[in-house]
Amino acid sequence: MKAITISSSIILIGLFIFCLSATTSTSGIAIGVNLAFLAWIVRMILTKRFETRGIALNLPISSLLAILVIAAIASPSIPFIHGLDKIRSIASGILLYYLVFNGIRNEQDIRRLLACLIIGLSLLSIYKTAMVICVPTPERQAAMMADKGLGGCLGMVIPLVVFLAFFASLSFKIRIGLIVSSVIMIVCLNLNSSRGAWLGNICAMVFLGVVMNRKILLGLLIAIIISLLFLPEKQMYRVKNMFNLQYAANGERVYLWQGALSMIKKRPLLGYGMGSFQALYPEYAPVVSEETKKGFYSPHGHQHAHNIFIHLTAEAGILALLTIIWLFAASFRWAWQVFNNTQTHWLKILVLGIMACLIDFCIHGMVDYTLSGMTGYLFWFYLGIISWIGTTKSDGQTKEYVL
Repeated sequence: MKAITISSSIILIGLFIFCLSATTSTSGIAIGVNLAFLAWIVRMILTKRFETRGIALNLPISSLLAILVIAAIASPSIPFIHGLDKIRSIASGILLYYLVFNGIRNEQDIRRLLACLIIGLSLLSIYKTAMVICVPTPERQAAMMADKGLGGCLGMVIPLVVFLAFFASLSFKIRIGLIVSSVIMIVCLNLNSSRGAWLGNICAMVFLGVVMNRKILLGLLIAIIISLLFLPEKQMYRVKNMFNLQYAANGERVYLWQGALSMIKKRPLLGYGMGSFQALYPEYAPVVSEETKKGFYSPHGHQHAHNIFIHLTAEAGILALLTIIWLFAASFRWAWQVFNNTQTHWLKILVLGIMACLIDFCIHGMVDYTLSGMTGYLFWFYLGIISWIGTTKSDGQTKEYVL
C-alpha cells in the first residue's frame, strides 16, 4: 500500500533528523524521534502488526523499564509522576532503538545515517575548536571545557570514525573525509578535556587493537604523545590531576559516590525512586567543611551521581543494577555474535567499531551518567543498527537470539 510506503519513508526522515541533531540539538533529537514514532504507529495500524516482537534484547530492556517503574511507584519520597518523568528520558532512547531497527531498509540507509551523524559532529567540532582558537578568552575556554555533552558524543563517535577510515572498504574520497573528520574530532576532544571520554577512547582503541590489528595500539600511542605535546596548559593540568583526589572535580565525584552508597545502604532493594538523588543527596552527602561545600556542592543540587551503576542502584535498587549489567552484557554478547556471523566485510568493521563505541560508553559511564542525554540516545541508536544487521544480514546462527 502507498500509505505504508509513505509511513516507512517518514520514519527514515525522522531518523535522518535525529542523526543530524544527535550531537548538536536536543530539540532536533525530539523532533526526529517523535516524527519517526508517529509514522511508526501509523504503519503498525495499517499493517495490523506489532513490530517489536522477536527483536534482540527485548527481555533485558523490558525488565529494566519494569523495575524503574516499580521503583517509582514504591518511592517513599518522590511523587510517582516526577519519577515517570525521569524514566521518560531512558524510555525515549529505548524507543529510538526500536525505530532504528524498524526504520532501516537496507545497508545504504545505514551509510547515510552514519554520514549525517559524522558530518553533524564534524561541523560542530570545527565551530567549537575555531571559537576557542580564534577567540582564546578564558570564558571561551571555560565554556568548551564545561561542555561535557560534547565530550561524551566525541568519545562515542571517534572510535567508529577512526576504525571505518582505516579498515572499511571505502572509496578514497570517503576515506580521506573520515580521516580529516577524525583529526578534527580528536583536536576538539583534547580542547574539551572530558577525561571520561579520554579514558573511554583509550579503552576502545585498545579493544580494537587487540581484536583486529595491533597497529592500532601503535597509532594510539602516537596520538597520545602528540596530544600531550600540544595540549594547552589548562587541559594538561587536568591530565596531571587525573587520579588526584585533592583535585576538585575528582573529590566531588568521590563525595557523590559516598552519598549514593549511603542511600543504597538505607534502601537497597528498590532505592528511593527515579529522580530522588538530586533531592536526597544533601541529606546523605558526607560531612565536609563549609569551604569544601562552596567548591563541591551545586546550588541547584546534583542531578546524578556521576556513575551509571551507582546512580541507578541508589534510585532503583540492586535489581536495577543487576538488570543494567545484564543489558550491557547481553548487548556485547549479541554484538559479538553479529560480528562473527556477518558476511559483508564493511558491516563486520561497522559492528566492531560500534562495539568500541559501546566500550567508551561504559567506561565513561563509570565517572559520569552517560545513560541520559545525547550519549544515551547514541547508545540506543548503535544497538538498533547492530540488531538490524544481526537480524537481516547474518547467517542463521544469530537470527534466533537467546539471552
